[in-house]
Amino acid sequence: TRDGGMLLTGTLDVSFVNYETLLIKLDGNGNVQWTKTIGDLRVWETGRRIIETPEQDFLIVGNKQTEFDINSALYVLKIDKNGNKLWSKHFADGITTDLGYDAVLTADQQYLFAGSAGPFSTREKDLLLIKTDKQGNRLWQKKQDLHLIDEAFRLQQAKAGGYFIAGTTGEPKAGVLEKFIYIMKIDEEGNRQWIDYFGTKGLQTMHPQLVNTPWGDTLLMGTTHPEYGKPAMFFVKLNDRNADPVSDPQEEIMLFPNPTASNTTLQIKDDAEGAVFISVYDQTGKIIRQLKREKNSQVLQENIDLTGSSPGVYYVTVLFNGKTTVRKLLVMAN
Repeated sequence: TRDGGMLLTGTLDVSFVNYETLLIKLDGNGNVQWTKTIGDLRVWETGRRIIETPEQDFLIVGNKQTEFDINSALYVLKIDKNGNKLWSKHFADGITTDLGYDAVLTADQQYLFAGSAGPFSTREKDLLLIKTDKQGNRLWQKKQDLHLIDEAFRLQQAKAGGYFIAGTTGEPKAGVLEKFIYIMKIDEEGNRQWIDYFGTKGLQTMHPQLVNTPWGDTLLMGTTHPEYGKPAMFFVKLNDRNADPVSDPQEEIMLFPNPTASNTTLQIKDDAEGAVFISVYDQTGKIIRQLKREKNSQVLQENIDLTGSSPGVYYVTVLFNGKTTVRKLLVMAN
């Protein structure tokens, strides 16, 4: 907070049928200054994210649902600096489970909220964006269907205008919830400009965070699995055009794991057959690996060993079926 303290939010079980938004204000030394709960009778309310407004008030975003109701709404609560409620709004979209995860003050001094929306009865969710005016009145709402389970966890303004959205997408496979992190750039009206994916087939890549560095850069952070059961952190520097590396889980040619600390697998999923020429270049254009393989089935998987390679961005070039495809690969330090 601007006074050097912190404001925490969550949920407090007030009674069996009443969960209220919990607010705890701390000073700079971690001492509790005040604690408050805000909610309605027989309603479950959860605070997930807080932003401080230019008026030194606070905006909390989360979700709200009536007791035992399977449907929920994206919930917004505004309080003053002393924790007193100014107003609250909720945005429901029919019989769905709508959740709010983050909020940002827009360039025109309105509010933009991000989360997910989808029927409770299915595992399908769409990325949800809602823009409101400063009084919480909805200006527009948009959804994006990336795969099966799409959620938006972090929002941040981009230096050249528009916003970065970081979240996860994926689907259940073989009893494992397969997840990929995505980073998306949208314009001021919520229209997608580009999207990049990070992850490992069959495993979970998750916990996306967006961080501003003291040098003015924006970093995407998350956890990935270079090896099963051995999670690792990864960091990607963003710009207004794209992020490195790029791997779409639905593309015909992809690399996984990406990022990696040693080995990656090149997968080509295509009905065509024939010779495949694979080259790996470093950032100076030097060739560090060259392979030739024959593709005799719908799916070709080839291990690329990068053990001992310096950390950084590499380019994997695939010549197959008369086309040249380039994929970016991030190699991390062990």
